[in-house]
Amino acid sequence: MAFGNFNKHYNRANNEKNAGNFVAAKRSFYLSSKCLLEAALSSGDELKAALLNRANKITSYADSLPVEASAPKKVSPSKSKAEPTTPKQEDDEKGVKFAPAEVPDISFDDIAGLDDVKQTIRRRVINAIKHPEIYEANKKKAGGGVLMFGLPGTGKTMIAKAVANEVNAKFYSIKCSDIVSKWFGDTEKNIKELFDTARNEKVAVIFFDEFDGLAPSRSTSSTVMPRAVNELLAQIDGFSKSDNVLLLLAATNRPWDIDSGILRSGRFSERIEIPLPDASARKYMLERNFANLPIDENIDFDDLVVRTDNFNGADIAEFSSRCTDARIERQVKIKEAGGDYSNEIIKKEDVDEVLESFTSSVKPEDEKRLKKFMEQGK
Repeated sequence: MAFGNFNKHYNRANNEKNAGNFVAAKRSFYLSSKCLLEAALSSGDELKAALLNRANKITSYADSLPVEASAPKKVSPSKSKAEPTTPKQEDDEKGVKFAPAEVPDISFDDIAGLDDVKQTIRRRVINAIKHPEIYEANKKKAGGGVLMFGLPGTGKTMIAKAVANEVNAKFYSIKCSDIVSKWFGDTEKNIKELFDTARNEKVAVIFFDEFDGLAPSRSTSSTVMPRAVNELLAQIDGFSKSDNVLLLLAATNRPWDIDSGILRSGRFSERIEIPLPDASARKYMLERNFANLPIDENIDFDDLVVRTDNFNGADIAEFSSRCTDARIERQVKIKEAGGDYSNEIIKKEDVDEVLESFTSSVKPEDEKRLKKFMEQGK
């Protein structure tokens, strides 16, 4: 039953994604992942591992899909002392306590392609932290701000994690929802709390995901965000004066929406485009994703590279995982019939069938807008 429900939710998710309804697609992908987790509970070790792996990859793919714009948050007026508060409101008033996230064992060697990006980040960030005496002799200081921008699913978050891992830094991964509060003044307090916490570390990386949601243009955003941007600017300016090594990384799919004051020299003066993977990067990803899996010898990776043109990294990971679905379904049927399912492989027709229905999550309008942004040289 769990696997049958998986197909229902999974097909619905794909239909919603292809129609551009990413919020609905995310919801259905999450439900399909839950079905696999339930099926894994009653499976043997090998099949259980395959189901858990597939569930995790579906969840990661859902996380990578674009988020549709939401209405601006309304700012609540200062609360009357006589106004009753809920426990949640009391927690909001106390502010948010930030703790560093656990950084996976990810290095630049795990990231396909992007050689120019890696070189820039090594020069701007990693070497400056690993070899401070050389940079000090050249009157350069480690730290500062780097904005990574590009289409969704190109690996911006993975790069940030790799940077933190390479320099052995405390890693603070922040989304807009972690900072923005509906209560008057709390957003600014949360920003200050975050920077104060990071300043206590010898080496720290603050990574802002979906940065356009936290630092939108003050001329077009709601009343709460201009104050938040002003506080963010004040903290960034003070960040560079710290005795410790403090690095700001930010990622956005919509760089044109970010306030221009954030992007001036001395703040996020280093701006790096994270492009879609080229042919060699796609081949590396495909071969790595299929490594250690039993596959049909007729599967041609050079052909797959051509057929996955314009896929982002998340698309390639999801495509590769989908190719295991038919194998898993056959294994489930064999297991339920009491047979030996261990010899099942990923067949060429499995791969061809996935390619017939799978489309890139890259939106043409986003590509056009990003190209225009690059041409303007903003």
